[in-house]
Amino acid sequence: MPELVAALKKEGFWIAVETNGTADAPWLAFVDYVACSPKAEFPGSLKLAAADEVRVVASSEDVAGFCRDVRRRIAATDYYISPCDRGGTIDFATAKAVLGRLEGWSLSVQLHKILGFR
Repeated sequence: MPELVAALKKEGFWIAVETNGTADAPWLAFVDYVACSPKAEFPGSLKLAAADEVRVVASSEDVAGFCRDVRRRIAATDYYISPCDRGGTIDFATAKAVLGRLEGWSLSVQLHKILGFR
């Protein structure tokens, strides 16, 4: 990846990466935008220290504690909660409940799922 990022930057490309946060590779410093979507199921595997945005899926109301821990561990400009897709039904109620327990987090939806695009 370091060679690919360097080659793309040399050609003037803007680079965005999405990661689950289990690695904090040095080459990420040369990426223009880092989105992190850590998984609450694997809280001990988080290694990333900084990102432009962090997005956590509201799989249950218990995810609020994980979100608070993530915010302490990953410095980011924006923090988002995404509703969970439960077999084609978007669970906005759980996302709303989680957001009610957090400060400084916003709602992020996957518009393609709401519109039914796969």
